[in-house]
Amino acid sequence: MQRSQCEIYAGDLQVQVGKASLFYPDLAVVCGEPHFTDSHYSTLVNPTAVVEILSAMSHSIDRTQRMEGFLGIPTIKECLFVNEDEMRIEHYARQQVKQWVYRIYNERRHRRPRIAGDTSLGRRGLCAGQIQRIGTKLKSG
Repeated sequence: MQRSQCEIYAGDLQVQVGKASLFYPDLAVVCGEPHFTDSHYSTLVNPTAVVEILSAMSHSIDRTQRMEGFLGIPTIKECLFVNEDEMRIEHYARQQVKQWVYRIYNERRHRRPRIAGDTSLGRRGLCAGQIQRIGTKLKSG
């Protein structure tokens, strides 16, 4: 996939998970044409990848519910959980239906995770502060 075919949505976009649940991922990536549930473009139904920032307080509850929800979306190819307080990224990459490769990046020498085929985000750049800056830039730009 080429980077120009992908769009990044930050923070305030709902993603439909199942028939009745909605989540607000910190970042959602769509490669190809985005599809929404309404004409207001407020609820995305076809994310290609999502990134979640986990705080110490929300880690166990958020991670389990969101992981199961996001991994159940047929269009999701990758899901990353970034720990706010430590150098740790958990990366799920879809191989086939209900088959995922799980990687942990927790050392500086680890190779950077690649999202949506072409987008490479390293541990230094992919942290809570960096994603908040990306979100602010996207909203204002």
